[in-house]
Amino acid sequence: MMSDFLQHIGDAKTQKAALSRYFSGLKPGGWFYLSFMNFNLKNRIKGDREGVWSGAIPYRRMNAYEVAAMLPEGVRPLAAQYANISHDTRLDAVLRRLPGAQWMARWALISGRKL
Repeated sequence: MMSDFLQHIGDAKTQKAALSRYFSGLKPGGWFYLSFMNFNLKNRIKGDREGVWSGAIPYRRMNAYEVAAMLPEGVRPLAAQYANISHDTRLDAVLRRLPGAQWMARWALISGRKL
């Protein structure tokens, strides 16, 4: 399980290299769950893809397709989900099932396994 870290470790090249290192420790047949900041419609409109919080914490928002493309060979994503569309977990359970949820969600989650 890897949560809320990928967006803070540099550009796409650095993130891809880090994922390669991290997944080298996953045994064949092992499952993974990876969550990260989603690059949603609001962020696109505002031009807020990357930046720095509090002057020290860098971030780079991505979508599930970008992250799936960064996964090393032999690691297969099987599902993408979206979360935190509203600030209500019950409402989110409904909203994330709707078409276009990926454009509204603050978080994206990929799960899958290593072959």
